[in-house]
Amino acid sequence: MNQNIVIRWIQRFQNFEKAFLLLKEVVDVEFDILKNESIVKEGINHRFQYTFELAWKTLRDKL
Repeated sequence: MNQNIVIRWIQRFQNFEKAFLLLKEVVDVEFDILKNESIVKEGINHRFQYTFELAWKTLRDKL
């Protein structure tokens, strides 16, 4: 396997891991999401979308 591809995969995985931990931080907090402002909900949604996209790109690079 080309070393550049391996390095790219490792970097992508590290970025995914950071994004996942940020998403997990929001999910683990015990508060009622339904009572929060819409901007908070949008922020949570954005973190999810970003994490999902990184997961997909990480898998694509690895495979």
